[in-house]
Amino acid sequence: MSRPLITTLSLTWCHPGAGIFYYCFMKLFFAFILMLPAIGFAETVSDEKTCEVVAKHRVAPKYPIEAARKWLSGWVSFSFTVETDGQVTDISLLDYEGHRGFIKTGRRALSQWRYEITEIAGKKPEHCEGMSVRLDFIIESIDGVMRAGRDFKKAYAEIEQLITDEALTEAKVKIVALQEKRIFSKIESVWYAMLQAHYYQASGDIQAQITSLIAATNVSDDGYLNARQYLDDNNYVIALYDLYMLELAQKQYYRALTTVHYLIKAAQEYDEDWVKRLTESKNKILQLINSDRVIKVPGKLSKGEPWHHKLARSAFSIENIHGRLGDVNVSCESYDEKYPVAEGVIVKIPAEVHFCSVNIDGEDGAVFEIWEQASH
Repeated sequence: MSRPLITTLSLTWCHPGAGIFYYCFMKLFFAFILMLPAIGFAETVSDEKTCEVVAKHRVAPKYPIEAARKWLSGWVSFSFTVETDGQVTDISLLDYEGHRGFIKTGRRALSQWRYEITEIAGKKPEHCEGMSVRLDFIIESIDGVMRAGRDFKKAYAEIEQLITDEALTEAKVKIVALQEKRIFSKIESVWYAMLQAHYYQASGDIQAQITSLIAATNVSDDGYLNARQYLDDNNYVIALYDLYMLELAQKQYYRALTTVHYLIKAAQEYDEDWVKRLTESKNKILQLINSDRVIKVPGKLSKGEPWHHKLARSAFSIENIHGRLGDVNVSCESYDEKYPVAEGVIVKIPAEVHFCSVNIDGEDGAVFEIWEQASH
């Protein structure tokens, strides 16, 4: 019995080192190998007939986001039948290793593959049963960023390694120097923001990390299209997911609703179940905003900069103040007002005013809470 030549698809999700996973891009490559007669690797033929096929169309499976976040490599193997018209049917799992998401994305992709059955000794079988293929999902490291200038990529890789090695003081110096000595292209600006997010994650500055991820993903009314010009799809989705998780943790619900809108749109290309969970999460935020529960948002002043918060409701108070605060500025689409700090006093914004932010300044280290009050 002959052993036919068949394609095994390997997907590689790249990351630049331990601790951070969204500063990289997925590489897809096809490797042609002679399949061996073993479970999950062999092309088997039923009824003692020789059957050979040629792949005419292949679809790369999506790398499951949850697997990429956990840096999980693995593989999945299927048996299947090739019909007369080249369609793949009767897909059955033989074995897998790693994340169960490999099974779902692998099966979905394989169902879209198309083959051509070839003649053997002048005969062409009606269909080929018992075929098999293995799909590999591999995570490996890669330096540099796509489509950026050579000098930028070199500096990026050097700083990235410093952050990974926890040499944060030196990394910060080089981050500042990189910005001072170079005028960035648009793609370099995006990847510089990703680099800053990496640094701020390592240094524990959550608010600065959020700001950097917003700059990198460009989450706005047209942010989805703009960011996709400069970030590959997988890094974009993971950066959005990290941004969404951080905004939820900081109770920045107005911004979180914007972020999850684009995240759901991007996730539709990956996993229907994930889209469903994200949609459920979005609906819970809306339910909370429309409920009678007080939303308590933590605030802290640092670096001599004002603290900003986008309001999800039109009434708030400042509570649990420790340290000196200056005035409270409320900036809206068509409304700007300054209020003196008064703990426990509810500020009500006119109902016809929308898209409001609270801006507070004061001494470094001052902490407080914004309590967003029910609007009804």
